[in-house]
Amino acid sequence: MILVAAHRRSGTRYTAKFLRKLGFKVGDNRVRADGAVSWVHVGVGQYKDRGVLPNQFDRIFHQLRHPLDVISSAQFITKPTEKFLRENIERELPQLHIGRTDAYPKPSDENTKFQMITWVEWNKKNEALNPEFRFKVEDLERLVPNFVAEKEKHTRKHIYKNRFTWDELRSIHNGLTSEIKDMAHGYGYDV
Repeated sequence: MILVAAHRRSGTRYTAKFLRKLGFKVGDNRVRADGAVSWVHVGVGQYKDRGVLPNQFDRIFHQLRHPLDVISSAQFITKPTEKFLRENIERELPQLHIGRTDAYPKPSDENTKFQMITWVEWNKKNEALNPEFRFKVEDLERLVPNFVAEKEKHTRKHIYKNRFTWDELRSIHNGLTSEIKDMAHGYGYDV
């Protein structure tokens, strides 16, 4: 059974559809016959209706997406997701500022810092699983253009704003931005 370990908002749905088109029975954040493409299964504990057992997988791969895209897209977060992340990340996370009645946070420096920290820490968790290899989700589309139809991609992209810039992240937390850029460079991103 395989696990494509990822960070939330890194294209797990796209990769699951890509692998299903190749004949693999994988779920997006759910385990199917051949495994899962998931950020959830990197953590431990209960997430929504899913019991999480990261050691149930025989083969592990690490999926990446450019940090500016992830951090921009991840501004949307539910209470169960926030709780699960807090339970699985030892580094101190800022309090989210909830700005709407449906319990999703409005963009703020603290919310963005929360996403910056989770990008760093969750990718460290992915690496701690000793994946056989890592890949950038952006490369799948370049390697096999239009393999997954545009209407099937179903991505929220950037809900609250356009893609963050490095300068915007640096204005929120310079040291954390440097840490993200160093990791992203190590993963092969031109930053």
